[in-house]
Amino acid sequence: SERGKDNFVLHPQKVSAHDLSLFNFLGVLMGVCIRTNTNLALNLPSFVWKQLVGQRLTIEDIEEFDDGITAELTQMLRVSSPAAFQRSWSGRSFTTTLSDGSTVELAEGGREKEVTYETREDYVRKALYERMKECEQQSEAIKRGICQIIPEALLNMVRYQELEEWIYGKKWIDVELLKRHT
Repeated sequence: SERGKDNFVLHPQKVSAHDLSLFNFLGVLMGVCIRTNTNLALNLPSFVWKQLVGQRLTIEDIEEFDDGITAELTQMLRVSSPAAFQRSWSGRSFTTTLSDGSTVELAEGGREKEVTYETREDYVRKALYERMKECEQQSEAIKRGICQIIPEALLNMVRYQELEEWIYGKKWIDVELLKRHT
């Protein structure tokens, strides 16, 4: 799927104090956009917008920018026997790859721990959890920046689509409106 492939994704490894201060500054810019009704050409996936307003993330949010991992995990759960699992997933360790290409262990010693048919559900749960929280610190820093300009209560009252439209603008052009004014 090409949906979401043109989105910017926050870098999960950028967690130094300096990096987070830059994400905070981005949040300040977003807050200024809201206050001044100005758009910022920053196309982010729903994965980020939802974190900014406190909405629950779903597997579809990950799928928007990385459909490979969701397809792979779904296939892993659908395998019907230990032998079939071994043929397809032999050698898979308890690690997952984040959006920046870095690898994270999902359990202590995860690089040496092999995923088996019996542990596949635990692996899928942990991999999804890790992917859902991969940009949590960066999103929190952006949210803190936004809240320096607008009240946090306002963020808690809107859905992610509204926040996205306030900052990014509409993703479509009303041709009839354009015709009436040109």
